[in-house]
Amino acid sequence: MSAERFLDLYREIEELLEKRYARESSPGGNVILRFLQEKQGSRYREELNLCREIRNVLSHHSTIQGRPVVEPAPELLQVMERLIAELQEPPLALDYATPAEKIILTTPQQRVLRLMATMREKGYSHIPVRVKGKIQGVFSISSVFSYMLKYPAKPLSAETRVEEFSEFLPLDSHGERFLFAGPRLNYWEAREAFSQVRKNRRLAVIFLTSDGTKKGRLLGMLTPWDVLGREEEISADQEEQ
Repeated sequence: MSAERFLDLYREIEELLEKRYARESSPGGNVILRFLQEKQGSRYREELNLCREIRNVLSHHSTIQGRPVVEPAPELLQVMERLIAELQEPPLALDYATPAEKIILTTPQQRVLRLMATMREKGYSHIPVRVKGKIQGVFSISSVFSYMLKYPAKPLSAETRVEEFSEFLPLDSHGERFLFAGPRLNYWEAREAFSQVRKNRRLAVIFLTSDGTKKGRLLGMLTPWDVLGREEEISADQEEQ
């Protein structure tokens, strides 16, 4: 019966969301309502609100003379099944990141003006600095501003190298934040991370590495632009599956 199937699917959605929020410092409340406040959940707002109403009806007046008072449509059950699949196996952030082999990296010996020309040409605002195969910092637009403000008597020249910006390259020296995460970080976790502001600092880049630390092998680089506005694409992929 579709009513029984509906209740089973609804319970499964609740259980998946309870597991999702159990990791947070302040779990509790109605997990469905909480999910609807997120970008991922907002895509299912109409269907989930309908599900909540149907579930309340079936919970209090499930049958009349042995027959369900409501028989959810097969299309609604399909939406619920699609959401469950998405919650069980959300798309990986790595699928939307710039892969390691396409990331433009720099070294302390790189000439700054040449690097800045590359950044302008490619439209990049941050370039990771690699030392001995590991990311040791980031050269960014803010690095240039900080350097020029602190050393106005030392103008940039064709011979100025990245190493002269050493005090402005460490990840914690920027006005933005940088995060290292492992390959299992999913799209929705990445999107949520980019939406958070901590100590007036926004997250600028997520570096995806083999072990989730800066010591791991670089797998990809994710910026807010890589995850913004991709919901329709993800929804289409889920429907094809």
